[in-house]
Amino acid sequence: MIELDTTQRAALEKSRFFARVAEFVRARSPVQAFREATFDKPLLDRLWSPHWPRLRESSPHDAAVFMAFLLACATLRMDVVRAIDAISQSLHPDRSMKLFLSERGLLGEGAFDDPAWPTSPSPSPSH
Repeated sequence: MIELDTTQRAALEKSRFFARVAEFVRARSPVQAFREATFDKPLLDRLWSPHWPRLRESSPHDAAVFMAFLLACATLRMDVVRAIDAISQSLHPDRSMKLFLSERGLLGEGAFDDPAWPTSPSPSPSH
């Protein structure tokens, strides 16, 4: 069996989580442009990787909401940095991001509350 070092395991975990969020958006969004954006790996990496240190410390639910929000901003050609600043000033960022996604028809209001969204990280491969 192949032995993975810490860096390789971390990269694999990140890649798997990014793929899970992208698949979730593809499965749940009625908006074609939003779904298509999930196939743009360089875009996803530019949007999500800078936030990965914080995202991996968050719950999978919170991380996925934030990641979908970032992707929505990029898909709608909004200034992502300004959107992050605005959301961070909200008293309830999670609720504000979900409302943003819902109001634009990108993801339904309860999309992240559905049991189909995994609430725990996928198991790490054994060495």
